[in-house]
Amino acid sequence: MIASLLGCTNVILNRVAEKNHVEVRALSLAAEASFDRRGVLLEEEVAVPFPEIRLRINLTTPSTDLQVERVKADLGKFCPVSRVIRQSGTRLEEIWNVTRT
Repeated sequence: MIASLLGCTNVILNRVAEKNHVEVRALSLAAEASFDRRGVLLEEEVAVPFPEIRLRINLTTPSTDLQVERVKADLGKFCPVSRVIRQSGTRLEEIWNVTRT
């Protein structure tokens, strides 16, 4: 699931960047998640096995803050994996590090 989130974020971010005329010079992604193991240990049913996921997005671009904000907004709208994760009750935190070149 986490790998799917990373893959979807990569594809959709590049697509919405192109739509918003944002040049992606470099992009790296990383994710870490908290996992409630009680379900897989058969201790009890767990409604939200991944209560929190932190998605780190490192973007290098010459684009303006306004252009990057549009990419951020569109990523949340159009990445189907992140939408499903959020709707499951998982808190998905995006941590952006934007470098200008």
